[in-house]
Amino acid sequence: MAGGPNGQYYLVGLDVHKATICVAVTESGRGGEVRQIGVFKNRPEVLRALVFPETEEISLKIDGECLCGNVAYEAEIDPQKVIICHCTDCQTHSASAYRYGAMVRADDFRLGLPP
Repeated sequence: MAGGPNGQYYLVGLDVHKATICVAVTESGRGGEVRQIGVFKNRPEVLRALVFPETEEISLKIDGECLCGNVAYEAEIDPQKVIICHCTDCQTHSASAYRYGAMVRADDFRLGLPP
């Protein structure tokens, strides 16, 4: 939720599918009137433009390893470019209501053996 004038809040709803995302907005105090913003392609570049128009990039170092411990990774990511997906494929793969991921430039990603 984002604060608006006079203490109002904007509620944003996303209906995520493999190919598209439908975006709708309502303001608190409007009696539940919902306005559809549009249906957009479910593509990283489209989502970035919707969520982070012309923002400054921030860097965060992350690392981890696979469950068996044989492969490790390090990456520098922009935390503003972390995505959360609720599509049925991501729900199945994560055994959860959502799955998250981070978009990483190839030069900022390192894959190797754990220390």
